[in-house]
Amino acid sequence: MTGATSFQDLRLTVTRAPLDANALRLAAVLEEDLRAGRPDLRITGSDYADGVVAIRHAVDPGINPYDRYGATLQLEDRAGAGTLMFQALPGRPLTPLWSPNTALARRWLVSCEQYRGVLSRDGRQCSDNDGPDGQRIVVVTELLVDGLVRHQAFVGWPDAQVSVAVWNSEASVAAPLTPTQLVALASDPRLAPR
Repeated sequence: MTGATSFQDLRLTVTRAPLDANALRLAAVLEEDLRAGRPDLRITGSDYADGVVAIRHAVDPGINPYDRYGATLQLEDRAGAGTLMFQALPGRPLTPLWSPNTALARRWLVSCEQYRGVLSRDGRQCSDNDGPDGQRIVVVTELLVDGLVRHQAFVGWPDAQVSVAVWNSEASVAAPLTPTQLVALASDPRLAPR
């Protein structure tokens, strides 16, 4: 068949698409920070392949358009396992993105007052303050079902927002990172997308 494009030609075209440099940079920084803070962690999961963290980049042109970078990783140590979820939005002002029907993991909190007003329930803790570099930091700890605990740190920069959440996989083990470790991770200015 003269002039037809074969499947192999199409595959070569797709694999030559430009890589997202921001996603690659964020992946390298996230893995470097995780290993520096907890060198004993084993990182696995669908967003960790061939020994490399993979950051997904999604663009939603809908009513509230956004650029979002994210990854979900499984973290294991000698004590047990848990899940880490990383999200970063470039170019966002410090405004809350939430509604009462949105899961906390998808919200962007900018104050504990906002958290208490919508999500007050026993077993939840929240702290907020301004960081040394002008970033807004909110840290939430929640008791989930079956004894699971989720810690989440939201860091708002003037031109980006970063959220890192972690929860344990079993009630008998602690989450792989503490709230203090999450704040240190989410506050790394290199994790703010450009």
